[in-house]
Amino acid sequence: MNEYEAGKIIAMVAGIDHRVPPLDRTRPDERVPVWQQVLEPLDYATAEKGVLELARDPGLVAIRPGDIFQATKRVMRRNLDRADIAAIEPPDDIDTNTTLAWRRALVRALGRGAETAAARAEADHAVGARRRTLGPAEPRDVRALIAGTTKETP
Repeated sequence: MNEYEAGKIIAMVAGIDHRVPPLDRTRPDERVPVWQQVLEPLDYATAEKGVLELARDPGLVAIRPGDIFQATKRVMRRNLDRADIAAIEPPDDIDTNTTLAWRRALVRALGRGAETAAARAEADHAVGARRRTLGPAEPRDVRALIAGTTKETP
């Protein structure tokens, strides 16, 4: 999460909790870099869901960056619990270290709430892996195949 996104989180919290003063747009706010450091490892959209989860808590006392961090981790755990990670196969022909990096990227994507296919594609992209596709290496003309006018390769 960058400082701009941390500022958006502070503005969201200020809209929920009247004890958190709104951001002063006329000068830099000293809270933004501090909150950004606490929330840095989190994805903005998932952190936003964490803030909403905190806002729904009837026993809410005050919203602090650490509360958002923990609530976001709970959201990510729930997202991961819904996914069958073991059923998602890593690409062929990658070494052990690359497989570990692929698994970490997969877990990050699934934790954010990505669908299985999108998470797998994101993890493949993160490690530069390409999956083999089934079918011919070069496209064939289906009409010619049906008509029997294609050349046979020896």
